[in-house]
Amino acid sequence: MKLHASLCAAAFGFSGLCFAGSFDYKIYEFAANERNSPCFEAVQNIGARLAQQAGVDVVSTACEVSVFNDALLDGIVTYRAEEPLEMTSYADWSNIGTEVLSLYSDEASCEQALGGQTTLFESETGLRSHVAYCQPQSSSMLSKSWKMQIQAAGKGRKEHFFSGFNVSGEPVEGYEGLLQRVTSELDRRGIVVSKSALVSDFFLRLTVGYYHSSRQTFYNDEFLVDDASICASYVGRAQNSFASIQNPPVAVYCNKVPAGHKGIRLHIASMGEAISEPNGYLNKTAPGFYGSIAECESDRPAQMDQSRQGGRQVIEAFCALDFNRRVVMHLLVQE
Repeated sequence: MKLHASLCAAAFGFSGLCFAGSFDYKIYEFAANERNSPCFEAVQNIGARLAQQAGVDVVSTACEVSVFNDALLDGIVTYRAEEPLEMTSYADWSNIGTEVLSLYSDEASCEQALGGQTTLFESETGLRSHVAYCQPQSSSMLSKSWKMQIQAAGKGRKEHFFSGFNVSGEPVEGYEGLLQRVTSELDRRGIVVSKSALVSDFFLRLTVGYYHSSRQTFYNDEFLVDDASICASYVGRAQNSFASIQNPPVAVYCNKVPAGHKGIRLHIASMGEAISEPNGYLNKTAPGFYGSIAECESDRPAQMDQSRQGGRQVIEAFCALDFNRRVVMHLLVQE
C-alpha cells in the first residue's frame, strides 16, 4: 500500500514515514496449503510482533502459495520503513553444505527441539525472535523433510553458523569420541555449540552449529604415516607442542584401517586457521627425501633447529609419506 504525498501528510503529519519505502518480509514455506489454514492468523501475529520489536509500520499481512512448493504457503508481512529490516537467522543459508544440521526427520522431533533452540538463539544473539517454526519441505537431503527456522529483526551480537570438516576413515577413538572431543574443545574456548553431528552426504562430515561473531572455517590436514604406533606417538607429541600456541587444533587423532591394509594417517583438525594456510601453522616440507621414517626422525632435531635459527617459529615436525610414498619431513611453522 502506497500513499500519495498529500494523503501521507494528512495521515502522518509529515512524519518520517512519509518518506519511507514499502517492503515485503517473506516467511517461506510457513504452513500447509489447506482449507482453514492457520497461516493467516499466525502471520498477523508475526506482523504485530515485528511492529512492536522493530518499530515499523505494518501495512498488511497475507499468505500466498509458496514460490518453491505449491503444497505450502508463504507468509508475507508488508511494512513501511526507511530501509529493509536486517534479519538475524538460525538457518545458515551461506553454507548450505553443512546447513543440513537444521533438518529433522519428522515434525515431532523438530518441534521438540524448537523451544530450546529458540531460547539459546535469543540468549546468544541478544534479540527477541518474532518467528520460530518447523518448516515442511517436500524434498531435502537425507530424506529429512523438516527444517528449523528462527528469525529476529536486527543485528545480533553473535550469529549462528554451521561449519565442519570431512572425516576420512574412522578415528581410533571412534566417530562419537571424535565428535565429543571437538565439542568439548569448542566449549573450553567459550564457543556455544547449538548442535553437532556426523553427517553423511557425499562424504562423512563432522558438522557443528555454533554462535560466533564471524564464521569459523574448519580444516582437517592429513599426514600419511602407515604405522599405528608412530601415529599414536605423533598424537601425543602434537598435543604437547600445540598446547602453548594461541589457536591450538580442535583435535589431533589417527584413523583406523582394516588389518593388513595401509592408510594410517595423522589428522590435525583446526578451526579458523589451517596448518596449510597463510598465518596458520605453515606446512614447510624440509628439502630432500629420506630412506625411512626412522632416518627422517633422526634428522628432525637438526631441521627444527636450522629453521629456528632462520627466524621461524617451529611448532613441531612430523615424518610422513608423500603421494609417491617417499618419506618427507613436514615442519609446522607459525608465522
